[in-house]
Amino acid sequence: HDGKWNANAWLRAGSGASTNITGSKQAYVESNYLTVDLSLTYNATKDLSFYAKGYNIFNESYTETAGVNYLGTYDYPAQSRRFIVGAEYKF
Repeated sequence: HDGKWNANAWLRAGSGASTNITGSKQAYVESNYLTVDLSLTYNATKDLSFYAKGYNIFNESYTETAGVNYLGTYDYPAQSRRFIVGAEYKF
């Protein structure tokens, strides 16, 4: 945080997920993951700000819900790397 600028970094991790096969399905492909999210905000005025955000910067393949299909990939994967830019005005 510095006057008009704000920068943030978030780490999100999970570990201990079961990679065992139960029945005909595997629970998780990987037992752990770590994602990195970043954001930068510029406060132009008291009411107007501009921002840029990056999620899952290193494009980690993970899921928060168990389930692997016959191809060995997640049935419900989390979103891959993505970026958002925008402006916010308070009135």
